[in-house]
Amino acid sequence: GLQTAGRRKRPTSEDIIEKAPTWPVSRFRPNETQNELLVKIKDKDIIIYSGGNFGGKTIMAVWLAVAAALGFFSWCPVPADIALVGLSQKQAKASFMRYLKLFVPDMMVMNRTKRDGLWSHIDLWNGSTIDVLTCLQGEDLHQGARRSLIIYDEEPPEEIVEEGLFRYREDMESRIVFTMTPTHGQSWLYHKYVKDSGKAMSVSTVESTVFQNCKMLCRKCNINYM
Repeated sequence: GLQTAGRRKRPTSEDIIEKAPTWPVSRFRPNETQNELLVKIKDKDIIIYSGGNFGGKTIMAVWLAVAAALGFFSWCPVPADIALVGLSQKQAKASFMRYLKLFVPDMMVMNRTKRDGLWSHIDLWNGSTIDVLTCLQGEDLHQGARRSLIIYDEEPPEEIVEEGLFRYREDMESRIVFTMTPTHGQSWLYHKYVKDSGKAMSVSTVESTVFQNCKMLCRKCNINYM
């Protein structure tokens, strides 16, 4: 079912300045590979962040979406329109919800919509929005939207990505990020965006391993992320 909840009154600048350092999204410390993504995303159109299971990819996807919506990055000024995309409602709920609950500061939420147990749309007080979508929505996934940042968790169908490429914001540099475990060896993403030297968009890759899992590093910031 669909549920919409309005939140408390708009926080003051003083409230945000006081509370922001305590937010889990502010205290998150990316590992070495995740920092590599943050460096490369400054001047690349597409980042492919790949690796095996438990490599810290999904937590990075959700953190990046929330941090961008809050204005943490100079390459993504607010208000920003963010899309976080899973393969299906079931996969998105299982992968995203615990991290959305952890990272989205409640005081910054103006309105929030929940569909079948998954936060599907979030309006923040700074004007940014986060849409949590699924590839099963097909062509409707990107309709009517010009995104600041699109993050795909796991490898999406090619036609979904092609639709998203036409939804960039025109007044800023936009980004597409894939955090994925390739399901068929060298995926279509590799062949189209990495191997193809004639591509029009700038692409970079980042590879993670289980040994860089955030669970091993979370003691540094005293937050149990996993």
